[in-house]
Amino acid sequence: MNVDSTSSKGKKLVNRSATDDEKQTNVLPKGIQWNFHVTSDMQLDLVEAQIIAYVYHPNKDKEEPLVSSNGIIGYRSDFDTLAPGMIINDKIMTLICRRSTWIQNNYNRGAVWYLPPSFAEDVFSGMSTFKLIDRYFRNWMEPNSNLKYIYVPIKTETGHWFLMVISLELQIKYHLDSFCRMEDIECRSTTMSILSNSLNRMVRFPYYGTTFDGRSIDFLGWPLEQAKGIPNCGHSDNAAAWLIEWIDMGECFTSNIQGELLENNIRIRTATRLLLEMYNELKTTIEVEAKENWRLINS
Repeated sequence: MNVDSTSSKGKKLVNRSATDDEKQTNVLPKGIQWNFHVTSDMQLDLVEAQIIAYVYHPNKDKEEPLVSSNGIIGYRSDFDTLAPGMIINDKIMTLICRRSTWIQNNYNRGAVWYLPPSFAEDVFSGMSTFKLIDRYFRNWMEPNSNLKYIYVPIKTETGHWFLMVISLELQIKYHLDSFCRMEDIECRSTTMSILSNSLNRMVRFPYYGTTFDGRSIDFLGWPLEQAKGIPNCGHSDNAAAWLIEWIDMGECFTSNIQGELLENNIRIRTATRLLLEMYNELKTTIEVEAKENWRLINS
C-alpha cells in the first residue's frame, strides 16, 4: 500500500518522491553503529539514505526537532522508535495522521478524517463534547461534503493498536485488528461504540451542517464488521506496523485486507515520508543538514 499513489487522487503530489528508475540500493557507510540497520531491499535513493544517516547517527542530539507540522514536533528520540525492534510511540502515530490529514486538505478532496491517538484518550478521560470540538474541529475534522471515511486509531492499556474505520457511504463501522482474542471482542466493540457515540454528538453541532447535509448520521447505530484477510498474529509486537499500513489506504479503503507485512520496510518508509514530505516545515533545513553530514561521513 502506498499513500503517495492511493490517497492522492485529483491532484498530483508535489512531494519529493523518487521514481523506480531513480531508486537505488543505497546502504549506510560502514564503521558506524547506526541506530537503524538499512538493508539493500529497502531501496533507498540517495536523498533518503542521507536523511536516514543523519537521523539515525548514534552521536546526534536526541532532542533535535526533525519534523514540525501545525505545532506538532517530532524529535530524533521519537524517530528512534521507528528503528527495528523498538515500540513505535504515540508521537510517530500522531505525525502519521497529521501527514495524511495535510495531504487530504492540500491535494485531495477532504474525503478522509484521520483522528490522532489522543482523540480516543480524550474521549475516555471524560472530555466534554464542546472541548472535543474545540480541540479537533480545525486541525483534524475539517467540514467537507466529500467526506467518505473516518479513521480512528485506538491504543489499549496494554499498548496494542487497532483501528476503527467508519464508512459514510456504506454506513458501516469496520474493526481492523492484528491480534484480537475471543475475550477481547466485547471490550473492543464497547470501546468503538463509545467513540462512535462521541463522534455522533460532535457532528451534530452546526459546524458540520454542510458536511452531512441530507445524510442520516448514526455512527453508534451502524453495524460493526470485522475486516477480512488480516492474520491473527498472536501478539501485539507488529500491531503498530499493521496500523500504519491500514492508514495508508486512505480513501481507497477496502475491508478485504490482502498483502504481506514487511515490517522493517514499513518502518523506514514511514521515517522517510515523515521527514521528506512537504507537510514538514523543517524539511528543507533537515535536507541541508543531512547532505552535509553525508559529505563528512564519506570523506
